[in-house]
Amino acid sequence: MMVLSAPGCICKCTCQNSKKSRSFPRADLVKNFPSSYTHAALIKHFSSEYFTIAGYHAEALVIGNLAKTFRTMLKVLKNKGAVYSSPRGKKWLETELTIKEPASEIPVVKTVTPQQKPRKPFQELAARGKKNRVAKLFNRNPEIEELTFVISKKTKQRLDFSTVDKRKKQNEVLSLFYDVNQGRKNYIKAARRHNWPYWHVVKKAKESVLYPKNIMYHDGRAEVSLADLMSHSTARILEYLYEKEPSVMAGLTEAEKMSLGLWAKVGGDGQGDHMNYSQRNTANGNGSSIFCISYVPLKLKTGDKLLWENSEPNSPLICMPLVFMFEKETEDLIQCEEGKLRAQIENLQDLSVSVVGHQAKFCLKANAVKVYSTMWDGKSCTAIAKTFLPREKKLASNTCHICLATPKDMNHADVWKRPLAIPEMIEYSCTAMHMWIRAMEFLVNMSVKTQLHNQFAGEDGQGKVPALTSKDGELIKSEIKSRFWIFLSLRLYVVHAGHGGTSNNGNTARNFFKKDPVRTANILEIDVKIVNLFAMLLDMFNNPDTKPSSVEYEEKAKELFGLLTSPPLGKFSLSQSVHRFLCHGRQFIDCFEMPIGALSESALEARNKYNRRAREFHARKTSMKDNVHDVFNYLLCTSDAYMFLTRQ
Repeated sequence: MMVLSAPGCICKCTCQNSKKSRSFPRADLVKNFPSSYTHAALIKHFSSEYFTIAGYHAEALVIGNLAKTFRTMLKVLKNKGAVYSSPRGKKWLETELTIKEPASEIPVVKTVTPQQKPRKPFQELAARGKKNRVAKLFNRNPEIEELTFVISKKTKQRLDFSTVDKRKKQNEVLSLFYDVNQGRKNYIKAARRHNWPYWHVVKKAKESVLYPKNIMYHDGRAEVSLADLMSHSTARILEYLYEKEPSVMAGLTEAEKMSLGLWAKVGGDGQGDHMNYSQRNTANGNGSSIFCISYVPLKLKTGDKLLWENSEPNSPLICMPLVFMFEKETEDLIQCEEGKLRAQIENLQDLSVSVVGHQAKFCLKANAVKVYSTMWDGKSCTAIAKTFLPREKKLASNTCHICLATPKDMNHADVWKRPLAIPEMIEYSCTAMHMWIRAMEFLVNMSVKTQLHNQFAGEDGQGKVPALTSKDGELIKSEIKSRFWIFLSLRLYVVHAGHGGTSNNGNTARNFFKKDPVRTANILEIDVKIVNLFAMLLDMFNNPDTKPSSVEYEEKAKELFGLLTSPPLGKFSLSQSVHRFLCHGRQFIDCFEMPIGALSESALEARNKYNRRAREFHARKTSMKDNVHDVFNYLLCTSDAYMFLTRQ
């Protein structure tokens, strides 16, 4: 394959022969107006016109950007005439493109021989690469290095089922089953080849080991009480400590065994865009939306002695389901389910815990159990806050549900001294993980509003400024999104068709603030100090290991508040989420004994993909009751505390 690197070409290639440059307006590219507005047709049109003007082809990225911006503009302006008459169209047409004149030297011809990338040797792979390589190890003939790697992960020990201890054998069987990560059919095939336990042994072990007592299954709903799940998870943690860390359990007195304390967090979240199946259904739900309430254990203590602490409090592999239902997440549903959960927490009694196989009995004392209800998002917190207000009192979604500050109040300096109208909400609404996303969206919206104001307000500032959702606002936002994709490879506000949600997730938001703060600030046309302060405060707020200093946090928050409420951003009010994050962050930090990051809703959000996978691949589709039965059981199995600790 021959690649021609033209000297002086405008496509920014690696040739060093560029000497002169000239420019021409974009209008020259549409003298012959495109006949078709599809992306492919525009690419072909602009490539041809560009070649006619410049004498050689441009880089694909340049042509792609031209086609994308032209198509977006035409989609907003609706017709050809508006391109030449509207301010937005004229601005696009008058924008100049710079091309470089080619020198007279002969072009450099490079020969590239396409060849397949060689497979990297197993020893050179990283840990994740090795894990992926051996994922389907038992469905083929393995290599010696792969077998050595598996043996180093103690799989050989798990294949030894000669032990007399029935409980230990069941745990080993389940460890093997979830380590090889095979479904029922594939496991049955592999079991014949590798002399593993039969499927009925695995199924019996799951029923006797992984499920708590008193699970209730209904059409479209499955649930287990908080007390039963706490007792079951505590027993599994103690079982692991007895088997793997006996030094921790050695020397415990009877008094210490009878005075256990447990710290945990709970919360709920909804999820939409699930597949609809032809299922017999007597419930109201249709299966396209689900709502799940989950529980995560954090610490196990006896008196002042710490027996166990969750080193990964935001892992989905220890996020256990309390309630799973096929219902759309509405305000009434959130209030109803949270009320039931709150009643269970308030009515907790002393719980007896038996560790099977070790003849040990423990007692979880109700006064030593702390359950933090912090795994809720902003929408849920607004719905919960209404339950603490009189019925006639209204609460808008853009009003702070802690101090009831409205958007008009949020930019005033005295908002820091505003009393707490609903102090109970301090224990709910930290929403640490979602703050990354809300802060990113706030800065993008502020950038759009500022550009709209500068363009339409006029010199006296009295002109009519279009709304954020207007055609002009959408066009500016699309240009910002395009720049983030080109310069930082970040996709913002892209809807995930068929899977629900958008590309505005935690990873995108973290890269938005930390990948290149200077480039982010330049794209948004704001001070880079704002981006850096947001990143610093969000890191402090989401740290799961260390509790930040509330005094230091408030100092940084006030500095950022001053930048956001002074020109040019001071013309626009803060969002409800950013106000809560800045003005009430210190109160959140002081309210909890643990770091805010350890109490975040990240585990619940990461669990959503398990909900979708369970329903699609690990559940019967014969009826809604059968489906929810299998999904709930799968979620319990994949979040077992003993399995989670052995994987670590």
